[in-house]
Amino acid sequence: MATSLPCLVFEYGDEQQTKLYGASDGVYRPCEIGPLLSKQNWVTAQGWVLAWDPKTSATFLWDPQDPEDGRVALPPLAQAPPAGSGCVLSGDPTGPGGCTVVISEPCERTVLWYYHIGSATTEWVRHEYDLGGSWAVLGKYRTWIKNYMSGLAVSGGKFYYPVMEDECGVLEFSPTPVLSTLKTKGINPTFPPSGEECVHSNDFLLDLDGELYAVWIFFAGVDVNTVADIAVYKMGFGES
Repeated sequence: MATSLPCLVFEYGDEQQTKLYGASDGVYRPCEIGPLLSKQNWVTAQGWVLAWDPKTSATFLWDPQDPEDGRVALPPLAQAPPAGSGCVLSGDPTGPGGCTVVISEPCERTVLWYYHIGSATTEWVRHEYDLGGSWAVLGKYRTWIKNYMSGLAVSGGKFYYPVMEDECGVLEFSPTPVLSTLKTKGINPTFPPSGEECVHSNDFLLDLDGELYAVWIFFAGVDVNTVADIAVYKMGFGES
């Protein structure tokens, strides 16, 4: 398999073959996903796919670059992560030191599940975190809105998530979760940079060759299929 992967996995349904897409060369490649059929699956940024078997509660990581032998067994998980959950890896699950697999439940739950590959632990660990929150006033009602981590990205074995334009959250394991924040110089993007009409944008963190970047995607009008501009900022903590 070409080194242009990690890849995006596209499922086209029963009538069309699932393919791998190499982002660097734009080439689609055939891929057999037999091990993932009848499973619930979550794709990671490293290209590995986390699978949960509803019949046995077994979980495993599967490598689409090595469909037959690319599998790392994980402990069973009694229930599937809820819809909207995400999965991230701290590194290469087949490396000498293993890695940490993190499942983040949807934001309103403020719950993580994690497992350290290569450790003596034989089960997933559930961790409920508290990042505080704020009161929101809706008419005559007040409701408490929790702060949460979203869009976890991995760089240098640590997990990062955006907090504010001048602040990033950091999740580390030693071996239990440790949360902290880091100040940055901040990002002050023009909406949109191109000057075209734009009503909304998405932003996320991304690791490129061991460096952390913030990516902003600006959409033209209300059409999320039409990208007006893309801005990429290298994150240098204390000196962005």
